[in-house]
Amino acid sequence: MTISGFTFVYHALELDYPVVESIKSMLPICDEFIVNVGLPDDGTIDVIRSIDDKIKIITTPWYPKRIRLGGWRYDQFADIPLFTCQGDWIFFLQADEVVHEEDLPKIKEAMSKYAGDPEVEGILLRYYEFYGSYDFYRTDRIWPEAAVRMVKNGMNVYSANDAQSFYVGERRKMRLLNVADIGARIYHYGWARHPAMMKKKNVSVGKYWHSKEEISNTEGETFDYYNVNDKYLAAFKGSHPKVMQERIDKCDWVFDPSKSYYKPTLKSLRYELQSYIERIIGRRLFGPHHYKIVR
Repeated sequence: MTISGFTFVYHALELDYPVVESIKSMLPICDEFIVNVGLPDDGTIDVIRSIDDKIKIITTPWYPKRIRLGGWRYDQFADIPLFTCQGDWIFFLQADEVVHEEDLPKIKEAMSKYAGDPEVEGILLRYYEFYGSYDFYRTDRIWPEAAVRMVKNGMNVYSANDAQSFYVGERRKMRLLNVADIGARIYHYGWARHPAMMKKKNVSVGKYWHSKEEISNTEGETFDYYNVNDKYLAAFKGSHPKVMQERIDKCDWVFDPSKSYYKPTLKSLRYELQSYIERIIGRRLFGPHHYKIVR
């Protein structure tokens, strides 16, 4: 059994993506690793090239002038390395996602276990959505609960939903993947940046989904982490992946959830109602599920 890993990233240094940590977290079980780096480059290529000889770098123009409001799809950038992978299994993380070293044996064991099971097409990982700092994560349903991050090769699989999932089949007849839920985790650090860097990143990528007017109306030099309902923030009591420790040790800002305020919108109130119903039922009922759990 062989495993191909891949990711994609644009301006990892300028926007403070933990892509090095992400790649290093996957490398121990990967036989090859492919990274699609967006151009123009900000030095990301040299940093990634220095990680390991098994890494192959692909470069693709990032085409900012071709962005369509609400339609920029990260899966376009993910498909390029995806189609290059040669392994029996394909292991993907976004550039701000990391897996824990303690989960690697479980992940590799699951790949071996389900390699000959025709009903299982992918493997599901569940999220820790860190927010504000490395000490808290969000539990509200606004954030994805899980994502397919390992798929079998050779099934005509495509990345979909801004690289949040995979579909299988022809483009106009695609369906959800049948997956195994193995209890392993994705540690998502996309919302655990310094407030100034968080603002810079949001402005940079916000144009993929929002109009210039919406972006320009965002006030302040730093991102306001405190406009959040703190009842959906949980203190993280576990251990972070070892590859993240140096970055965590350099954290020079403080996020105190007790100072949070909450400005509800119609959208957030709808999520509140759905979350309330789900807590009573004891499972997630609403929102998109880009997979079908069969194991």
